[in-house]
Amino acid sequence: MRKEVLSSFLTEAQEVRAELGIALKDIYEEFDEHLEAINQSTEEVQANHEYLCRLDCKIDRLGERVEQIALTLKNAGMNFEEARIEDIKLSEKEKDVFLVMYTADKMLSYRDISSGIRESEFLVRGHITNMIHKGIPIKKKYINNEVRMHLDVRFREHQAKTNFLGISQKTVREFG
Repeated sequence: MRKEVLSSFLTEAQEVRAELGIALKDIYEEFDEHLEAINQSTEEVQANHEYLCRLDCKIDRLGERVEQIALTLKNAGMNFEEARIEDIKLSEKEKDVFLVMYTADKMLSYRDISSGIRESEFLVRGHITNMIHKGIPIKKKYINNEVRMHLDVRFREHQAKTNFLGISQKTVREFG
């Protein structure tokens, strides 16, 4: 009788072990399926991120071109003395950007200007956009896939003669 009970107990233990093995195998397969789904989602997210980065760069370049076209159209044939330039008010940071461009004898990149005023290129882009919206004629060109810009020559001359932006000598000395 003991042998029968022991034999029956061993048989039940083997059955439980077999069922447990099957259950663990099913769980393992399910985890593999989840892992594969996660990997596929990760690849999709990475591909979408790369696509969005490329799209962002294209939008930036397009925005710069639109700004240049808008400025060209706005200032086409307009004499600065006739424009309402006395209404242009620049913030201190915009004045710093203006001074970097005003004192430069070459076309500048965003990086050149940002290092001149110790601000990020992102902030410099914003200041330049604001200046353009306020009526400062900044000419932009692409040279080797990089934006280069300078102040319109007539505008620069008019500023030198009249100082309509109100940039004091103290500001110029502090800048230099």
